[in-house]
Amino acid sequence: LDKMVEHVTRFAQMDPDIAVPEGRKKLSEQDNLILQKVFAQVRISTGHDFSYYKRSTIMRRIRRRMQIRQVETLSDYLELLRAGRDEVKLLFDDLLITVTEFFRDAEVFERLERDVIPRIFQGKGPEDRVRVWSVGCATGEEAYSLAILLLEETGRRETRPLIQVFASDPHAASLKRDREGIYPD
Repeated sequence: LDKMVEHVTRFAQMDPDIAVPEGRKKLSEQDNLILQKVFAQVRISTGHDFSYYKRSTIMRRIRRRMQIRQVETLSDYLELLRAGRDEVKLLFDDLLITVTEFFRDAEVFERLERDVIPRIFQGKGPEDRVRVWSVGCATGEEAYSLAILLLEETGRRETRPLIQVFASDPHAASLKRDREGIYPD
């Protein structure tokens, strides 16, 4: 118990020395150079390039990993990444955090239902296909939301094309949950 208290206390007190830019603020030249090397480590190990992701989000996720691993500086964290693939995979998983839910952006889904989907179905009959691709689908709620809207549109039509919804995401664990299609909540 004493070791657990010591560990939790050390974690709570850890404050990595890392800038998290907000708004239009930029990283220092030094931090940006190290960040590019962090991106290179992730790209080499996973094949995914995060260099165009929002800096503040990336830096918050890196800061979180630094706190967990008790690393104080970004350059020390880079060395940790270079030392082994385990930390690179953990960072990769954190960078691909799945923020999703059914009909997550209500305004967008309303517009799809009202303006976009009816136009996609115009002139389509039973011999046609309507194919939709959900990119970055995370655990699938948004892809299933699209499927629901498409099925509802077929219910309003006399002639119904075949519907296909494709979903992709670079995070394999998220896709596994997506394929299961079980959402108990």
